[in-house]
Amino acid sequence: MQDARLDEVRSYAELDSSGCNGGKHNSNNLPSIMPASRPGDRLPGDTPGSYLEERLNQLRARGGKGVIPFIMAGDPDIATTLEAIVAMAKAGADVIEVGFPFSDPLADGPVIQAASQRSLAGGFRVKLAWELGRAVRSRTDVPMIAFTYYNLVYRQGVDEFTRDARKAGYNGILVPDLPREEADPLLEACRSYGLAWIPLVAPTTPEERLDQILCGGSGFVYCISVTGVTGARATLS
Repeated sequence: MQDARLDEVRSYAELDSSGCNGGKHNSNNLPSIMPASRPGDRLPGDTPGSYLEERLNQLRARGGKGVIPFIMAGDPDIATTLEAIVAMAKAGADVIEVGFPFSDPLADGPVIQAASQRSLAGGFRVKLAWELGRAVRSRTDVPMIAFTYYNLVYRQGVDEFTRDARKAGYNGILVPDLPREEADPLLEACRSYGLAWIPLVAPTTPEERLDQILCGGSGFVYCISVTGVTGARATLS
């Protein structure tokens, strides 16, 4: 399990997809110890995405700050990942990012790269992330975000991937290597299945581009607070 990504700051935003036009804004098999599960669409709220927003809005109304830890699925194995997610939820995590292992995680530093490689070496496949989600949903309703590189979405198919994420109990999808100009098919699929599509902005994002990036996003805005890959820093400005 990885520590929460302290080098990245999350903030919430009320995002309105109205006025969006083409990206522009006009205004291994699971061990038998895992329990049976209930479908993700039985989560509280109208949709998984709206449930995520409800949780964050409640937190904001209380004047609180959210804790959103990250964990790599399948490191060291799926059974351990399940128990870790449940433990984080019981400890008070507001949302949990579930990383999907990928062979070339270009946005991640050595710690998460190593976790991804260990998971893949252990036999991780995307279908195990769906089984993991269903197992989590049998034990907690903590919102989960599928943190995945786009190649995994593309290989399964945008509609199929999004559909399976919904069925498995995920509340939203975050894809760090998908430019906004190419995100419409996934964004529309997320809308169709009631999932939040989490946009990302960086310290180097020009102000004039923010509207385009945020157009159609929901849930929260993932604000990357430092340039470069994820991981610890010796100094911060």
